[in-house]
Amino acid sequence: PADARDRWRVETHNCLFNPPVERVRALVRSGELGDVVHVEAAFCVDIAGPGSRHADSNAPSPFAGLPGGPFIDFATHLAYLAHAFVGPHRSVQTVLRKRSQNPALAADELRAQVDAERGTAWLGISAHSQPDAFLLRVHGTRLRAEASLFEPLLRIERVRGGPTPLQPVANGLAAARAYARPAVGGLARKLSGRPLTYAG
Repeated sequence: PADARDRWRVETHNCLFNPPVERVRALVRSGELGDVVHVEAAFCVDIAGPGSRHADSNAPSPFAGLPGGPFIDFATHLAYLAHAFVGPHRSVQTVLRKRSQNPALAADELRAQVDAERGTAWLGISAHSQPDAFLLRVHGTRLRAEASLFEPLLRIERVRGGPTPLQPVANGLAAARAYARPAVGGLARKLSGRPLTYAG
């Protein structure tokens, strides 16, 4: 239908506007992160489990008959997140695995190694790694930033002043503060009865 009407079909890039991702992009723009050398993006959700629309052979998902199956629903998000930080890909190597016995899924594990214009990337989708997670880690020449899109939270590791052996301690304390804020905020939202929305 889109082709017949001379229209483009475009993947929604909503995850670029998730608050932690926006903060990482701001770190890149400001130069605080330094040059991006590597990106890791991982999506871990039990798509092979009971109740999953991807695992129900009686009511197959819209992606069931397409090449890549359910990965088409998720891999595009990982790809454009990596592209935002390291640019267009030059080559990609992938590994597909199937761990579950569910016949509705041709594969349920995906790993991809990407050589891109400005760096490298590792992309991963897992139906078995638990708990659920949507993670983005960006490695720069001045600091490393890890965004968790489901919470949402941002953890930053940086080279700090003082003795080198104490830097992991300082980064660990900063990480504890970063994890505490969204945990308390998420609990408050659940107790208030407000609807939980996915930012992005």
